[in-house]
Amino acid sequence: MEVFGFSESFAYGFSIPLTVLMAGLVWYQLTRLFNQLEQKGLRGIDLDDLSLGKIIPQQHPPEN
Repeated sequence: MEVFGFSESFAYGFSIPLTVLMAGLVWYQLTRLFNQLEQKGLRGIDLDDLSLGKIIPQQHPPEN
């Protein structure tokens, strides 16, 4: 933020809470993923439920 001309106190005041918020969101997402993995196993992970389905393509098993 200082690069854009903001004061040092404003830059730290903005970036520290933003960093803590992002770390909390990543921690929450990982917790959900590990809980799904623990309960349902590797095949039970629903990437669409975790909003990762569009980032990581899923291979669907062939239908009989």
